[in-house]
Amino acid sequence: MTEQLIFASITVMAFLVVALVFVVVRQRQQLQIYSKPKYGFLGKPLMSIVAMGLLLSGILGGVYLIYQPDTTFETSADRQVTTAISKVKIEPTGQIDSANYRFIAVPNVGGIEYGEDGSQFDLFWRFSSLDNVFDKTLAEFSISKARPSNLELRLEPGVYELNLVVVYEDRSYNYNEIVIID
Repeated sequence: MTEQLIFASITVMAFLVVALVFVVVRQRQQLQIYSKPKYGFLGKPLMSIVAMGLLLSGILGGVYLIYQPDTTFETSADRQVTTAISKVKIEPTGQIDSANYRFIAVPNVGGIEYGEDGSQFDLFWRFSSLDNVFDKTLAEFSISKARPSNLELRLEPGVYELNLVVVYEDRSYNYNEIVIID
């Protein structure tokens, strides 16, 4: 009976070892299967789904564009604004070293002096001598064809830098000029 008991326990142990070896081999196979990357969606290749989606969106986009009403795009260039600046000696002041001068700025919008009817300009004048002794800033507001620019200023002989800023329709245009006073 002892021999039978030993034989039975060896048989059970052998069966357990075989079962464990089978489980280990099976688990190893499962790990190899799951460690390989799979591509696709629900077992289907993604490339065909992407190609079909692109084809369908292209067809729908084409049909949409065909049945859309024509759209007209209107573009316009910015108006060209230039300014003519002139100076006139109006009268001597009685002093040898200075004289009164009238400076006139005539804005030109698209070839029309003072622009279309109703156009208004703001002018900001800055006179500064090249030796930095004289620096003066003046302004004229709501300049138009009916109310033209007319700036009077007493200047001594010398060389001045004139900086004029013209504001028209919320845009500013800068003009620089050298003015020589004899």
